[in-house]
Amino acid sequence: MKFFLGSKKDEDGESDASDDESESEEERKTIKEVMTAFRHAKKTRKRAKDLERSKKAINKKKKAKKEGRSKECNLLAIQLLYDPQEFADKLFRMLESKKIDKYEVRLFRIALCARVIGVHRLHTLSFYSYLHRYLQPKQRDVTRILLYAAQACHEMVPPDTVEQLVRTIANNFVTDRNSPEAITVGINAIREILANCPFAATEELLRDLAEYKTYKNKNVSMAARALITLFRAVNPRLLARKDRGRPTDGEEEKEFVAFAKPAVAEFVLGAEILEEHREETGGMEVDDVEDSDDSIDI
Repeated sequence: MKFFLGSKKDEDGESDASDDESESEEERKTIKEVMTAFRHAKKTRKRAKDLERSKKAINKKKKAKKEGRSKECNLLAIQLLYDPQEFADKLFRMLESKKIDKYEVRLFRIALCARVIGVHRLHTLSFYSYLHRYLQPKQRDVTRILLYAAQACHEMVPPDTVEQLVRTIANNFVTDRNSPEAITVGINAIREILANCPFAATEELLRDLAEYKTYKNKNVSMAARALITLFRAVNPRLLARKDRGRPTDGEEEKEFVAFAKPAVAEFVLGAEILEEHREETGGMEVDDVEDSDDSIDI
């Protein structure tokens, strides 16, 4: 499991360490340049805020680079599985067995099963109901489990299955009796799941979650606004009229495609150029030219 979920450091050894050293040297140079510019300039509140903002941006870039590198090597190994459906089923049967494992080992299995299901778009539907027991605010490592739930959701999963998962998160996290941190985590998790599987969203649920945009806590209101922004682009009809925003010409023509409904094109983009070309050439078509050539050969 560590082979699929871990990084490539154990295999590369010294070369990976040298890469990290070179990257850290570049980051130190960047931070040093920022600090030097701040030291030789006039000290103001604005420049101090800019310095802190630059430091955060550098650290964020460093973290994103490390995460992207680890995800890339994990993804390559998972994509090369011979029979991913059988592999995921066996892994899930190990999770369901009554064998007592350490919690860390069980968490590794959940993570690997979710990653395989999400990458290969598999149908291991019992996995989603299995996660319900862990979706509690006081659960250990609950943010990681919510992340695995979002990774396992894709557009090929039946909406009923994902809707039950989303309802469980909403009932356990997004309630006034919970802390603002738990509400924020719940709304963000629902947004990530519905971004991967928008068919599971219902009008009632979305409108209830959208009401948190006026919540007194800033993090909760920002999470609710992010969910509204997502469905303005995906399916604004599920939102209340006041939350849909101003529609543009492109959004008016766009129609939400339901689950398992094929997207059939009614016209070919750019076909109007052929009509303009035909008018410019005087109405002569390619078939007419071919017929004239054949008559000459005969």
